Amino acid sequence: MLETLNDYRTYYDNKFVGTAEVELPEFVWKSDTTTGAGYLGDVDTIAVGHLEAMEMTLNFHTANKIMHKLSAPKTHELVFRASLQGRETARSKITQTAYRITVLCEPKSNSLGKMVPTAKMESGITMAVNYIEIAVDGEVVVKVDKLNYICIIDGVDYAEEIRKNIGM
Repeated sequence: MLETLNDYRTYYDNKFVGTAEVELPEFVWKSDTTTGAGYLGDVDTIAVGHLEAMEMTLNFHTANKIMHKLSAPKTHELVFRASLQGRETARSKITQTAYRITVLCEPKSNSLGKMVPTAKMESGITMAVNYIEIAVDGEVVVKVDKLNYICIIDGVDYAEEIRKNIGM
């Protein structure tokens, strides 16, 4: 049973990048409300494979070179490697699970923060995310590639039939 994030590291260009914290993307399916004959009231229907725009924010204690490098108007690859701590309940043994998130992202906004002597600047950069891959103990459990119509969750590509139907 997983209990906490033990620690994580952020990598850009295969190099460690120090971040204070990362606000990860939220998955929100595109949906529409349907009503009429055959429905008992309103029904929210998701559009399979279609997600709302995703974004993430990297927060830093101070403005820095990496933050400014990520501001370049191009696609950047970031990798977050974490260790999730859990417990094997039968023996109360503490366990560690590898958790990796890879994103392809582009800059949306860059907050330099504030300048107060002897205090953190609280700088950050918000990135648009169009590709995300999540692996647990080396096994890919989620892969969403919005530009190539890929939406794999737990080994099932929910966009495969859509790609076939539209000639991709």
